[in-house]
Amino acid sequence: MSNLLQIHNLTKYYVKQVGWLKQQRICALDAVSFTVRQGETVAIIGETGSGKSTLIKLIAGIDTPHAGSIALNGTLLKPYDYKSRCQQIRMIFQDGLASLDPQRNIGQQLLEPLRFNTDWPLAKQHQHVLATLERVGLLAEHFDFYPHMLASGQLARVCIARAILLNPLVIVADEALSALDPSIRAQIINLLIDLKKEMGVSFIFSSHSPELVRHLADKILVLHHGKMLEFDTTVTLITKPKQPLTQALLHMENLRKSV
Repeated sequence: MSNLLQIHNLTKYYVKQVGWLKQQRICALDAVSFTVRQGETVAIIGETGSGKSTLIKLIAGIDTPHAGSIALNGTLLKPYDYKSRCQQIRMIFQDGLASLDPQRNIGQQLLEPLRFNTDWPLAKQHQHVLATLERVGLLAEHFDFYPHMLASGQLARVCIARAILLNPLVIVADEALSALDPSIRAQIINLLIDLKKEMGVSFIFSSHSPELVRHLADKILVLHHGKMLEFDTTVTLITKPKQPLTQALLHMENLRKSV
Protein backbone atom coordinates (compact mmCIF):
# COMPACT_ATOMS: atom_id res chain seq x y z
CA MET A 1 0.00 0.00 0.00
CA SER A 2 1.28 3.46 -0.92
CA ASN A 3 1.02 6.58 1.23
CA LEU A 4 -2.25 8.31 0.41
CA LEU A 5 -2.48 11.11 2.98
CA GLN A 6 0.52 13.01 4.30
CA ILE A 7 0.07 15.19 7.39
CA HIS A 8 3.11 17.41 8.07
CA ASN A 9 3.64 19.61 11.15
CA LEU A 10 -0.07 20.40 11.44
CA THR A 11 -0.58 23.14 14.01
CA LYS A 12 -3.70 24.87 15.30
CA TYR A 13 -4.24 27.29 18.17
CA TYR A 14 -7.18 29.23 19.57
CA VAL A 15 -7.27 32.59 21.29
CA LYS A 16 -9.10 32.80 24.62
CA GLN A 17 -10.14 36.07 26.24
CA VAL A 18 -8.90 36.07 29.87
CA GLY A 19 -9.67 39.67 30.76
CA TRP A 20 -10.79 42.98 29.35
CA LEU A 21 -7.59 43.47 27.36
CA LYS A 22 -5.64 40.24 27.76
CA GLN A 23 -5.80 37.22 25.48
CA GLN A 24 -4.29 33.79 25.90
CA ARG A 25 -3.22 31.60 23.00
CA ILE A 26 -4.12 27.95 23.49
CA CYS A 27 -2.39 25.37 21.31
CA ALA A 28 -4.91 22.72 20.24
CA LEU A 29 -2.53 20.88 17.91
CA ASP A 30 1.26 21.12 17.96
CA ALA A 31 3.23 20.08 14.84
CA VAL A 32 1.55 16.72 14.31
CA SER A 33 2.91 14.61 11.43
CA PHE A 34 1.87 11.16 10.19
CA THR A 35 0.89 9.33 7.02
CA VAL A 36 -2.07 7.17 6.06
CA ARG A 37 -1.79 4.48 3.41
CA GLN A 38 -4.46 3.62 0.89
CA GLY A 39 -7.07 1.33 2.42
CA GLU A 40 -5.69 1.85 5.93
CA THR A 41 -7.72 2.71 9.03
CA VAL A 42 -6.17 5.04 11.61
CA ALA A 43 -7.72 5.62 15.04
CA ILE A 44 -6.98 8.82 16.94
CA ILE A 45 -7.18 8.44 20.71
CA GLY A 46 -6.50 10.74 23.63
CA GLU A 47 -8.03 12.34 26.67
CA THR A 48 -10.70 15.02 26.39
CA GLY A 49 -9.04 18.17 25.05
CA SER A 50 -6.13 16.28 23.50
CA GLY A 51 -6.83 17.65 20.01
CA LYS A 52 -8.65 14.70 18.43
CA SER A 53 -11.62 16.67 17.11
CA THR A 54 -9.37 19.51 15.95
CA LEU A 55 -7.26 17.11 13.91
CA ILE A 56 -10.34 15.51 12.33
CA LYS A 57 -11.75 18.94 11.41
CA LEU A 58 -8.48 20.05 9.84
CA ILE A 59 -8.26 16.92 7.69
CA ALA A 60 -11.90 17.29 6.63
CA GLY A 61 -11.37 20.96 5.76
CA ILE A 62 -13.95 22.20 8.27
CA ASP A 63 -11.22 24.24 9.97
CA THR A 64 -7.90 25.63 8.73
CA PRO A 65 -4.45 25.14 10.31
CA HIS A 66 -2.13 27.94 11.38
CA ALA A 67 0.87 25.96 10.16
CA GLY A 68 1.67 22.68 8.45
CA SER A 69 0.24 20.97 5.43
CA ILE A 70 -2.03 18.15 4.25
CA ALA A 71 -1.26 16.38 0.99
CA LEU A 72 -3.36 13.80 -0.81
CA ASN A 73 -1.49 11.56 -3.26
CA GLY A 74 1.37 14.04 -3.15
CA THR A 75 -0.79 17.07 -3.98
CA LEU A 76 -1.14 19.76 -1.31
CA LEU A 77 -4.73 20.44 -0.28
CA LYS A 78 -5.51 24.14 -0.24
CA PRO A 79 -7.41 25.22 2.89
CA TYR A 80 -10.33 26.82 1.03
CA ASP A 81 -10.60 24.44 -1.92
CA TYR A 82 -13.88 23.02 -0.64
CA LYS A 83 -14.97 21.44 -3.91
CA SER A 84 -11.86 19.29 -4.28
CA ARG A 85 -11.84 18.41 -0.57
CA CYS A 86 -15.54 17.53 -0.65
CA GLN A 87 -15.00 15.04 -3.45
CA GLN A 88 -11.95 13.32 -2.01
CA ILE A 89 -12.42 13.51 1.77
CA ARG A 90 -15.84 12.96 3.32
CA MET A 91 -16.94 13.13 6.95
CA ILE A 92 -19.28 11.09 9.14
CA PHE A 93 -20.54 13.44 11.85
CA GLN A 94 -20.97 12.52 15.51
CA ASP A 95 -24.64 13.50 15.75
CA GLY A 96 -26.42 12.09 12.71
CA LEU A 97 -29.72 13.80 13.42
CA ALA A 98 -28.15 17.23 13.98
CA SER A 99 -26.09 16.94 10.79
CA LEU A 100 -29.21 16.45 8.64
CA ASP A 101 -31.77 19.05 7.57
CA PRO A 102 -35.08 18.25 9.33
CA GLN A 103 -37.04 20.05 6.58
CA ARG A 104 -35.88 17.85 3.69
CA ASN A 105 -36.20 14.13 3.12
CA ILE A 106 -33.21 11.81 2.99
CA GLY A 107 -33.27 11.51 -0.80
CA GLN A 108 -33.12 15.27 -1.31
CA GLN A 109 -30.14 15.55 1.03
CA LEU A 110 -28.25 12.70 -0.63
CA LEU A 111 -28.90 14.13 -4.09
CA GLU A 112 -27.32 17.46 -3.15
CA PRO A 113 -23.63 16.32 -3.22
CA LEU A 114 -24.24 14.72 -6.62
CA ARG A 115 -25.88 17.87 -7.95
CA PHE A 116 -22.87 20.01 -7.00
CA ASN A 117 -20.09 17.55 -7.79
CA THR A 118 -21.21 15.62 -10.89
CA ASP A 119 -22.71 16.41 -14.28
CA TRP A 120 -25.00 13.39 -14.14
CA PRO A 121 -28.62 13.73 -15.27
CA LEU A 122 -31.18 13.67 -12.47
CA ALA A 123 -32.28 10.12 -13.29
CA LYS A 124 -28.72 8.82 -12.83
CA GLN A 125 -28.32 10.78 -9.60
CA HIS A 126 -31.56 9.31 -8.28
CA GLN A 127 -30.49 5.79 -9.26
CA HIS A 128 -27.11 6.23 -7.56
CA VAL A 129 -28.72 7.41 -4.31
CA LEU A 130 -31.03 4.38 -4.25
CA ALA A 131 -28.09 2.05 -4.90
CA THR A 132 -26.10 3.72 -2.12
CA LEU A 133 -28.98 3.38 0.34
CA GLU A 134 -29.09 -0.32 -0.44
CA ARG A 135 -25.31 -0.53 -0.13
CA VAL A 136 -25.48 0.63 3.50
CA GLY A 137 -28.36 -1.66 4.42
CA LEU A 138 -31.33 0.67 3.93
CA LEU A 139 -34.37 0.38 1.67
CA ALA A 140 -35.44 2.40 -1.34
CA GLU A 141 -38.40 3.66 0.72
CA HIS A 142 -36.01 5.48 3.03
CA PHE A 143 -35.43 7.96 0.19
CA ASP A 144 -38.72 9.63 1.16
CA PHE A 145 -38.20 9.49 4.92
CA TYR A 146 -37.40 12.57 6.99
CA PRO A 147 -34.60 12.41 9.60
CA HIS A 148 -36.95 12.33 12.60
CA MET A 149 -38.60 9.20 11.20
CA LEU A 150 -35.39 7.15 11.43
CA ALA A 151 -33.94 5.17 14.33
CA SER A 152 -30.38 5.88 15.51
CA GLY A 153 -28.89 2.98 13.54
CA GLN A 154 -30.68 4.07 10.38
CA LEU A 155 -29.43 7.63 10.86
CA ALA A 156 -25.88 6.30 11.14
CA ARG A 157 -26.36 4.39 7.88
CA VAL A 158 -27.66 7.53 6.15
CA CYS A 159 -24.58 9.45 7.31
CA ILE A 160 -22.35 6.68 5.97
CA ALA A 161 -24.29 6.75 2.68
CA ARG A 162 -23.68 10.49 2.42
CA ALA A 163 -19.98 9.92 3.11
CA ILE A 164 -19.48 7.30 0.37
CA LEU A 165 -21.72 8.86 -2.31
CA LEU A 166 -18.82 10.42 -4.25
CA ASN A 167 -16.48 7.41 -3.84
CA PRO A 168 -13.95 9.38 -1.77
CA LEU A 169 -10.38 8.37 -1.07
CA VAL A 170 -10.62 9.18 2.65
CA ILE A 171 -13.47 9.13 5.18
CA VAL A 172 -13.05 10.83 8.56
CA ALA A 173 -15.28 10.45 11.61
CA ASP A 174 -15.31 12.17 15.00
CA GLU A 175 -16.78 9.86 17.66
CA ALA A 176 -19.43 8.95 15.10
CA LEU A 177 -20.52 5.70 16.77
CA SER A 178 -20.24 6.68 20.43
CA ALA A 179 -23.98 7.26 20.99
CA LEU A 180 -25.16 3.98 19.46
CA ASP A 181 -26.33 0.97 21.45
CA PRO A 182 -23.72 -1.83 21.53
CA SER A 183 -25.69 -4.15 19.25
CA ILE A 184 -26.28 -1.43 16.66
CA ARG A 185 -22.67 -0.27 16.98
CA ALA A 186 -21.50 -3.79 16.15
CA GLN A 187 -23.63 -3.79 12.98
CA ILE A 188 -22.23 -0.43 11.88
CA ILE A 189 -18.66 -1.57 12.58
CA ASN A 190 -19.22 -4.60 10.34
CA LEU A 191 -20.67 -2.32 7.65
CA LEU A 192 -17.61 -0.06 7.76
CA ILE A 193 -15.27 -3.06 7.56
CA ASP A 194 -17.17 -4.35 4.51
CA LEU A 195 -17.10 -0.93 2.82
CA LYS A 196 -13.39 -0.58 3.49
CA LYS A 197 -12.71 -3.91 1.76
CA GLU A 198 -15.09 -3.14 -1.10
CA MET A 199 -13.99 0.45 -1.79
CA GLY A 200 -10.36 0.47 -0.71
CA VAL A 201 -11.10 3.69 1.15
CA SER A 202 -8.96 4.94 4.04
CA PHE A 203 -10.69 5.67 7.37
CA ILE A 204 -9.52 8.12 10.03
CA PHE A 205 -11.63 8.23 13.18
CA SER A 206 -11.40 9.49 16.74
CA SER A 207 -12.77 7.42 19.58
CA HIS A 208 -12.76 6.89 23.35
CA SER A 209 -13.74 3.23 22.86
CA PRO A 210 -10.88 0.67 23.06
CA GLU A 211 -13.25 -1.94 21.62
CA LEU A 212 -13.97 0.18 18.55
CA VAL A 213 -10.28 0.93 18.07
CA ARG A 214 -9.39 -2.75 18.32
CA HIS A 215 -12.01 -3.81 15.76
CA LEU A 216 -11.44 -1.11 13.18
CA ALA A 217 -7.94 0.34 13.36
CA ASP A 218 -4.80 -0.81 11.56
CA LYS A 219 -2.82 1.93 13.31
CA ILE A 220 -3.34 4.18 16.32
CA LEU A 221 -2.28 7.79 16.84
CA VAL A 222 -2.10 8.90 20.48
CA LEU A 223 -2.54 12.61 21.27
CA HIS A 224 -1.87 14.42 24.57
CA HIS A 225 -2.40 18.17 24.93
CA GLY A 226 -2.14 18.57 21.16
CA LYS A 227 1.12 16.67 20.84
CA MET A 228 1.56 13.25 19.24
CA LEU A 229 2.83 10.76 21.80
CA GLU A 230 2.83 7.61 19.68
CA PHE A 231 1.90 6.39 16.22
CA ASP A 232 2.19 2.71 15.41
CA THR A 233 0.26 -0.41 14.49
CA THR A 234 -2.65 -1.40 16.70
CA VAL A 235 -0.99 -4.67 17.70
CA THR A 236 2.23 -2.89 18.68
CA LEU A 237 0.52 -0.25 20.82
CA ILE A 238 -1.65 -2.85 22.52
CA THR A 239 1.24 -5.17 23.34
CA LYS A 240 4.24 -2.83 23.63
CA PRO A 241 3.18 0.77 24.29
CA LYS A 242 5.99 3.22 25.02
CA GLN A 243 3.84 5.65 27.02
CA PRO A 244 1.82 4.98 30.21
CA LEU A 245 -1.01 7.10 28.80
CA THR A 246 -1.31 4.79 25.79
CA GLN A 247 -1.60 1.81 28.10
CA ALA A 248 -4.27 3.56 30.18
CA LEU A 249 -6.30 4.62 27.14
CA LEU A 250 -6.30 1.16 25.61
CA HIS A 251 -7.11 -0.74 28.86
CA MET A 252 -4.27 -3.06 28.19
CA GLU A 253 -5.27 -6.03 30.33
CA ASN A 254 -8.62 -6.36 28.56
CA LEU A 255 -7.31 -5.89 25.04
CA ARG A 256 -4.16 -8.01 25.33
CA LYS A 257 -6.35 -11.11 25.59
CA SER A 258 -7.83 -10.37 22.17
CA VAL A 259 -4.59 -9.87 20.26
